[in-house]
Amino acid sequence: MEISKNIFMFILKKKKLRLISAGFDLTLGSKYMRTLTALAVAAALSFGVTAAYASQSEGGFSIGVKGGYNDMSVPTASQTYTDIFNGDTVNVSEKKDKYMADIHVAYLWPVADTFQLGGQLGYSYYGKYKTTVTEGSDSTEATAKFFDPNLQLVGQWNIQQWFLQARAGVGYFKPTVSNGSDNDVTYETKSTWDPVAGISGGYFFTDNFSAEVFYDHVFGTNYNSASNLNSDTSNKPPTMNSAGIGITYSF
Repeated sequence: MEISKNIFMFILKKKKLRLISAGFDLTLGSKYMRTLTALAVAAALSFGVTAAYASQSEGGFSIGVKGGYNDMSVPTASQTYTDIFNGDTVNVSEKKDKYMADIHVAYLWPVADTFQLGGQLGYSYYGKYKTTVTEGSDSTEATAKFFDPNLQLVGQWNIQQWFLQARAGVGYFKPTVSNGSDNDVTYETKSTWDPVAGISGGYFFTDNFSAEVFYDHVFGTNYNSASNLNSDTSNKPPTMNSAGIGITYSF
């Protein structure tokens, strides 16, 4: 009976050890599963970023719009003087818009893993410049609107989801003028080709959709007075600096 009891106790202990061992294995298995799950999620995220990055590096067509603040180098001071012929008070006020808008299409070719090169065709509107001359009960306005279709060379660097873009080209300027000939302001509407350039930095939220901040520059003429605007014979647009935000859809 004593031997049987010892054997029975040994069997119970062996079963307990096996149960403990089984529990230990299950615990390790649970830890392994959590580790493998975390690794799988990280790998999937890494693959998603890599796939999106690879898609962005393939180049292709895109269409975008942008807008923001614009500063044009034209006089905005008001002045008052007396007409020496009739003694009337003459008031001259000058005002400029401070916004711009642009729409463009582009095509980029992959040159390297992180660099694309291509061209961009766009249309930009830079607002208008208005001069008002009031003498007695008479008032005359001259308004010039500045816009250009433009063609630019584009280089773009992709850093995962981020990108940096540089542009340079020419714009075809032909200002439209209403009541453009009066005693104070006359702006010729002869067309000119003028250099334009810009830079952008942005982020791809998806393979197709991105947003950016930009800075653009029009290499025009600095007009610091109305007389300077009148006497200039180059017919160039004013120098302009623009900054704002844009969105682009890539096909």
